[in-house]
Amino acid sequence: MKAFTIVGVLLLLYACEQKQNTKVYACVSHTRLNNNSGIDSTIAQSNLSKYNALLLGGDLANLSSYNDSILTYLDKVFDLDNETTMWALGNHDYSNVDLIKTHTNRNNYYAHYQDKTIFLVLDTQMDSSKISGQQLDFFNAVMDTITKAKNLIVLTHKLIWMRSHTELEQKINDVSNGHFGDCDYCIQENNFYKDIYPRLVEFKLKIGDVFCVAGDVGFKAKKIDYLTSDGIQFLGTGIKANSENNVFLKLTNDLKSNKISFEFEKIEKL
Repeated sequence: MKAFTIVGVLLLLYACEQKQNTKVYACVSHTRLNNNSGIDSTIAQSNLSKYNALLLGGDLANLSSYNDSILTYLDKVFDLDNETTMWALGNHDYSNVDLIKTHTNRNNYYAHYQDKTIFLVLDTQMDSSKISGQQLDFFNAVMDTITKAKNLIVLTHKLIWMRSHTELEQKINDVSNGHFGDCDYCIQENNFYKDIYPRLVEFKLKIGDVFCVAGDVGFKAKKIDYLTSDGIQFLGTGIKANSENNVFLKLTNDLKSNKISFEFEKIEKL
């Protein structure tokens, strides 16, 4: 009996240690309906608080910031002002960005550090798919001052890294909700490979792994997974609300090895 108790205690201690050394993040995107009555029912009923971080890839509701009522609803689902809830704004979120700030208490682009990881949230809607002006200055300031992080996760709505990529650009209209073009929600010509990507490669070479996660998929494709020749991991995840075969992106951070792994799982497992 005593031996069994000791073994049981050791197993419990091991399980606790594993939990402490492993952090799990969920990324859900494009949860909107075609009206402002709510969001995808499976996600709305999920226990999202069990994750160490929640990455929202945008287009949460049909008009997420149309009024305080819909934002209050989204806040109850996603806990918007929690620092571990990070939201990259999409075109369906953009009615009133100032109203969003009253619920998140943050700018529409920002950085968050936890678990030896820098989470960098960028706004691809603000300047026609470009990261420019003060946002580009902010991005460079963050990249210039990283000292402790072992990994970098860049969260956006639009899959801006598909544009101007030799292989990916031709797949935009088959993958992204926002197609190739110049419209408000399209993946427009941008400066990702000129100003953003070189800094990511620099981080990869000197420090650790880089994940670019975008949320504007779900209608045509449920996911995209592409590793560049420089070792930068591109990931896209999103759903079509209340339809079959929806998935979410799960990122698992092993704090002992400083390695992040990923997998796409059915949203029923949220």
